[in-house]
Amino acid sequence: MIHSPFPLLVQTIDSEQRHEIRVLCLQALGRIGTADAIKAIVENSLITTDEEIRLTCFDQLTGNALHLAVPMYVTALKNKDNERVNRAGICTRKTGR
Repeated sequence: MIHSPFPLLVQTIDSEQRHEIRVLCLQALGRIGTADAIKAIVENSLITTDEEIRLTCFDQLTGNALHLAVPMYVTALKNKDNERVNRAGICTRKTGR
């Protein structure tokens, strides 16, 4: 039986203190490229206060991944959390939409 690495990657991103490990996990999610992986990348870009992590998230959003991410960012613009809305605005601007 083959198990998906997806849940472990997301858990590691959420709990890992070492910056370089979080970056590697985000890059792995970008290579996986499923809708759930893209959702996890978008969510991380919206919650992180670490600019380099946010930029790593953006780097993963190309092609179809970007197509999937844009509606998630637009939805986040309507959130009640002002920090999340601000990050969604930055993300939307970076996606060129």
